[in-house]
Amino acid sequence: MVVAANVFSKAGGAPAIIASADNWVIEPFVGQKPEFSTEVRMKRIAELAARLHSVPIDWFAPLRDEMCQKYPCLQNVPVGSLIWPCVACHDSHLEGYSAEEMQQLSTAIPEALSMIGAEVVSTHGDLHVGNILLTADEELVSVDFEFASVSHRSGRISSIIAGRVDPIGEPSAPPIGRLEA
Repeated sequence: MVVAANVFSKAGGAPAIIASADNWVIEPFVGQKPEFSTEVRMKRIAELAARLHSVPIDWFAPLRDEMCQKYPCLQNVPVGSLIWPCVACHDSHLEGYSAEEMQQLSTAIPEALSMIGAEVVSTHGDLHVGNILLTADEELVSVDFEFASVSHRSGRISSIIAGRVDPIGEPSAPPIGRLEA
């Protein structure tokens, strides 16, 4: 989580970290909901997602290695597999799986239909209006990186289509906060 927050911050996709430890981060934040139409909000969130996707994926290698040590069944899972976002979200109960079962699962996941969809990118893992702040410079940045990983670009789209993530937010969704430096 802290590693992801740092790399996304350097790319302008997250606020600067004031302090952190293994499982917590303190970022500057005070909140007011900006007034965006749905069309503008979706465009701004897409721009933020593009900034996050532009972060080089090498930050994930040490975390992947750590997960492979903890769960040997992940050893042969390719770097861009859609299994990695699932592991980031559900880091438990993997002891019961074999490497062969993970390989079967990995090959059963449909492949992207385009070169762009197959590109391996850094992903936030939980990008929605409750995890987005508006800076004093009117830039959107993201917070809450506990589910960050690397995956095929198409995995983010499939999460939205499956209804796991609502990038626009319903009227009752938590507001986009305002970040003060």
